[in-house]
Amino acid sequence: MTEYDSGYLIGAMFGVILACAALAAMFGVFRKKHSLKGDYDERQRLVQGKGFHYAYETLFVCVVSYILFGSFTEPFVSGKVLLFAGLTISALVYVAYVIWNDSYFALNDKPAGFIWTFAAIAVWNLFEGILELSNDGMGIENRDLDFGIVQIITGIAILLVLALLLFRRFCKKEETMEEE
Repeated sequence: MTEYDSGYLIGAMFGVILACAALAAMFGVFRKKHSLKGDYDERQRLVQGKGFHYAYETLFVCVVSYILFGSFTEPFVSGKVLLFAGLTISALVYVAYVIWNDSYFALNDKPAGFIWTFAAIAVWNLFEGILELSNDGMGIENRDLDFGIVQIITGIAILLVLALLLFRRFCKKEETMEEE
């Protein structure tokens, strides 16, 4: 292992530890009872289970598609990026399903805090991704999209989640206004 590789590994481990600490702090602050555990009712757990099932099926289709057709895209996009895109699509399927069925937030969550945090993370990822791509010649190395495009994919995915959250919130307001 070279000196560069060990430094990169130490930095990655430190980043994971820091991210876990930030996540624990976020859950502690944005929960009404300041606990790390979310209180979900039985209906929410059932919806989450169905969402996991749909996400798993989506991931299976993405991986099989990569296995079958990955060799056609390899000259343009690296396999790592394609697999990450498949994971992101799978996560979006899960998140979209549970948001639409009102099972995304726990009963003891404060959604506004999570939404603002997601927005900040999305802006940060987009900013870092654009900066990386502009420094890296649009992320293209030897006609291959570099792994730096992952930050752009992540930022767009989080923006899609935010858009769905806001759209669902708007639809719920419309439903309650029609009932009254």
